[in-house]
This record gives sequence, structure tokens and C-alpha cells, in this order.
Amino acid sequence: MVWREVIEALEEILDDYERVNHLISLYQDERLRRRGAEHMKGWGGVLLDLGSGPGNFTTTLRKYSRGMVIGLDFSAEMLRIAKKRVRGPQGGVHPQRLRGPTPQGREHIRSWYCLCAEGRL
Repeated sequence: MVWREVIEALEEILDDYERVNHLISLYQDERLRRRGAEHMKGWGGVLLDLGSGPGNFTTTLRKYSRGMVIGLDFSAEMLRIAKKRVRGPQGGVHPQRLRGPTPQGREHIRSWYCLCAEGRL
């Protein structure tokens, strides 16, 4: 299965994932996350971060919104890192393995983010 190979490849480079992300974005990744999250400033609904990886954008979304942020990813290893990242005062952030229906049900979710895409239900 091709998708499983992608997940395995990402998990193999886990230690270098963040460093590579900084390099390929020319060190603009954090600024771009903040810029994207500003659209949710003060919003109080449920936000989904699809393909959340280690939780970088998930935690940035939480800083700007008042609602619950759910980070979903296929990689258990990426989510392990995300769970460490969101411990502490990050209330309302929930990294979860992407399987089946969303944890809150579609009727409660107003916005989703995936890489650079944004959608509204």
C-alpha cells in the first residue's frame, strides 16, 4: 500500500522532520502558521487540523482560537510527539489518530485545515 509507505518514510525521518521543515520553507514555517491561524482569531468552534503531524499548526491554531482544536494524523509516532507538545496550558487541543468518523461529529465542526488548504463546512 502506497500510503503506508509514505507514513513509514515520514516516521523514519522523524528526528529530522522539524529541521527539514524549517529549511524547505526558508525558515518561514512558523510565520506562515501564525498567518494562517490569524483567520481563526477569537473563533470558538471546533477546528480540525488534518494531517497534523507533530502538532505544530495544531498548537498555533489553539493560541489564536477560543475553541477546541483536534489534530488528526495517520502516524502514531507523529501524534506521540504532538501529545508531548500540547501538554500543559494547551487546553482544548486533542491530537488523535485518523480513523473513521471525526471525534465530535460533523455537525460540530465548522472549519478544517490541511497543509495549506482551508475549508468551511
